Amino acid sequence: MTETGDRIQPSFKNLTHKDYGRPNDKQHMPLQELTRPHVDSFNYMLEEGLGKAVQLIYPVEFALPNGDRISFTVLDANVYKPVVSQSNKTSVNLKVYPAECRQRFVTYKGNFQITFVWKINNKPQDTVERTIGEIPIMVKSKRCNLQGLSPKELVKHGEEAEEMGGYFIVNGLEKVIRMLIMPRRNYAMCMIRPSWRSRGKQYTEYGVQIKCVRQDQTGMNNVLHYLSNGSATIGFGYLKELFYVPVMFILKGLMNVTDKYIYDQLVNGKEDDSFYKGCIVFMLRQALTEDLTTQTKVLQYIGSKFRIKLPLPEWYSDEEVGQFLIRECICIHLENNTDKFNLLIFMIRKLFAFSKGECAAESADSPANQELLLGGHLYLAVLKEKIEAWLISLKATILRNAKTKEGTYKLTSKTLEDAFRHTADVGKSVEYLLSTGNLISRSGLGLMQTSGLAVVADKLNFYRYLSHFRSVHRGAFFAEMRTTAVFLCPVHTPDGAPCGLLNHMTAFCQAVNIQYPTAHLYKLLISLGVTPFDAPPPGNLKDCFPVLLDGRHMGYLHSSIAKKSRTEIEGYESQRFETGSNNDGDMSDSQDRIC
Repeated sequence: MTETGDRIQPSFKNLTHKDYGRPNDKQHMPLQELTRPHVDSFNYMLEEGLGKAVQLIYPVEFALPNGDRISFTVLDANVYKPVVSQSNKTSVNLKVYPAECRQRFVTYKGNFQITFVWKINNKPQDTVERTIGEIPIMVKSKRCNLQGLSPKELVKHGEEAEEMGGYFIVNGLEKVIRMLIMPRRNYAMCMIRPSWRSRGKQYTEYGVQIKCVRQDQTGMNNVLHYLSNGSATIGFGYLKELFYVPVMFILKGLMNVTDKYIYDQLVNGKEDDSFYKGCIVFMLRQALTEDLTTQTKVLQYIGSKFRIKLPLPEWYSDEEVGQFLIRECICIHLENNTDKFNLLIFMIRKLFAFSKGECAAESADSPANQELLLGGHLYLAVLKEKIEAWLISLKATILRNAKTKEGTYKLTSKTLEDAFRHTADVGKSVEYLLSTGNLISRSGLGLMQTSGLAVVADKLNFYRYLSHFRSVHRGAFFAEMRTTAVFLCPVHTPDGAPCGLLNHMTAFCQAVNIQYPTAHLYKLLISLGVTPFDAPPPGNLKDCFPVLLDGRHMGYLHSSIAKKSRTEIEGYESQRFETGSNNDGDMSDSQDRIC
């Protein structure tokens, strides 16, 4: 607009500018930052997450009718850029671009290839590379053909000069994976849930819940329940079934220690609490009634009870089945049994203190107890499960073919190639998730919902379009609650039904994707006065604070030096922010915390 006297006249300076219609040399970075949480999380899946996930996939093992023991072990997985079909012999350019997929109403996808080794009787036979489907590729990610193009090149390929990406093209529609609020990972929270009373006889509303998350973003909920008879059980889920085991059985199965050692670890600092000591003795005697006096006996007992529920071959001993259960279901974010043992000790002490009113319940609605589930992390968890499902379908196909041969069937490269033709297509199941937003999963992936995970990016106007990439949803479960429920309602939430449930990240808020190394922090904490478990105790634990780092119990800090240590930690934190290694507005989903 221009001013002429007292009147304001329309201005055409932009339309008449000599550079009008000419793309800039570089894209406008503030716009690119708006979709960065989505693009970065997908790139994390491609560069780091997928490699970690395949390392944690347990081998699929089974026996043929002729007695041969077969195993499939995944070694690697790779995602490739979208290209035309191999049957197309006339294309000059083999690359497929998003604009073409929008116009043809098809999915923008690339090949998904895994590398696995198959063995017979534990002897490696061959390493196979197999494309198990085509999976949707996020636009502007490192597997997108638009990645790294200049605005001029983007326009040449039918895109906007300021194309931001962060979405998938499924059947010609732009789909966005919602960012969901999840419980804070690897943190034991005291909670009161009246519904827990219905879990079984003598169950109360008191519990300590922890959402354990591995490096490959696989989640598992563990809940320590307080019973009215003074004992405690640990609950966990496997393949959408809930199981409850006396927590003392798990403790004795984790480490080969005496009952006296377990008693001392639990009672230290509470020698004056006769009720608490009686509860610990009662739980230890529960194990003795089953003659569970050693770690081996406990693992054999657990394995015998859970063998029918776990997908393990029949030649596994009960002890190996018990070890598998503890590794895959109990505190899965920790790699060794000693750390799991120490964390469960801490949780038991916290549970009994909570049941007696010595500590307060923690709110799951507090932002301090929440984190983000990013689209790339959900995509990674789904891909990992689909790889496992593909191996299971390969196993079922081989066993079905072997059954028709009546004992003469042998697994060879040729028969394995024949079995490949009847396995499931991983790409179709992933594409279904993005097209409908509904998750079909054997395990549930530790999520509180299986619908509404992906939405269409509406382009009613530009701000409406941007809101999809900055929105943070509380979850479908909370949307079904009464409207009188209390939620945090800042200015970034809409009016009406989603008020308080659907928030939006500010422009400067970033989601952390990098998992920073924490091995060096162990020595740092010791230098600040933390006493590790392998050192003499700093005194009576009544006068000490437990120190935890990302769900790992590091040791104890004496109250006499706690204030000094806290000041030094805050000094390290201020140095970290001054050097710009993090952002004060981070809404972290993987940041390590010391508490």
